[in-house]
This record gives sequence, C-alpha cells and structure tokens, in this order.
Amino acid sequence: MDPVLADLIRTIALEGIKVLGPAAVAAFATYKVANAQYRARLVEISQTNEFGARQHLFDYYKGRQAKLAEGQRELNEALGQLLGVMAAYDAESDSARHPLVDTYAGMVDMHIGLAPFDVDITRRDMKTKGLGDSEEYGRLEQYAKVVVELSPSRDAETIKKNAFALLEVYGFLERCNQVLLEAQMEGLFDKYLKSA
Repeated sequence: MDPVLADLIRTIALEGIKVLGPAAVAAFATYKVANAQYRARLVEISQTNEFGARQHLFDYYKGRQAKLAEGQRELNEALGQLLGVMAAYDAESDSARHPLVDTYAGMVDMHIGLAPFDVDITRRDMKTKGLGDSEEYGRLEQYAKVVVELSPSRDAETIKKNAFALLEVYGFLERCNQVLLEAQMEGLFDKYLKSA
C-alpha cells in the first residue's frame, strides 16, 4: 500500500473517531437516561393504576355494605310486619291463608331464592381476599347449607322459621361484608404505609 494513502486513511480514521466517538458516547448516555425515565414512568403509572383499582374495589364494597344495610333494614321491617300480622290473625283463623300474610310470604319466598346467591358471592369474595381461614368464613359455610335447605311454604310455622332464618343470614352477610370492607381498606393503604 502506498504510504501516502495509508497516512490519509489513518488521518481520516482518527478524525472520524474524534467526531463519532463523543457522538456515540452521547447517544449511549441519552439512551440510558431515556430508558431510566421510561422505567420510572412505567412504575409511576403502575402504582397509580394499582391504587385506583384498589380504591374502586373499596368503593364497591362500601356501596355493597350500604345496600346490604338498607336491605337488612327493609327485610327486618317487612318480616317484623309479617310476624305481627301472623300473630294478629292467628287467633282468628289460619294466618297463612290471609291475603296480607300471603303477600309477605311471597317476599320471604323471593329472599329464599336470592339468599344462596348472596351467600355464594360473599364466600367467593372472602376467599379471594384471603379470608377463607377466618371464623366468619367458617360460619358462612354453615349458613350456605342453611339457605339451601329453606323452601317456600304457606304453612304458618314454616313461614316464621324461614323469616327468622333469613334475618339471621342477612344480618351475618352484613357482618361478613364489613370484614371484606376492612380487608379492602387495609389492602388499599397497607402497601403505602409500609413504604413510609
């Protein structure tokens, strides 16, 4: 190779390295900074979404608790009226045949149909939240068997038995939902309290 050509190639290579070297280092540094910012932003978005999801679940359980409390109050009132009407008509005739009692008994029958579903939803939610070992869950398992055995009837004693059983079951469902609400609230803030 010609010494002049070799010298020219060496000079061009050195000049290229002088120009491209800092640019390559700057590009690599820019890539690393951008990558770190991207990862930090992903973590921030993930934490924001996680908190939002937990808050949504908390609001769901809170709303469900309010609905259960309202339903429990209405059920208590209606079943109390049913038992009062049945007692009033008991002296006169077969109270289960009275039209007013029949109307209330229809409501009891409707709740008999809904109770297994309500108990199953609560059991599923408790198991999902890791509350399957709790005392409430064990008792809920017993109530699941109770509600399955309830059957609609127009017999006065069976209506009373069903009414008292439903009052007990729905009262306990309200308690279980309170436990779920507390677990959700604890889960909502637990992660953030540990990091503080």
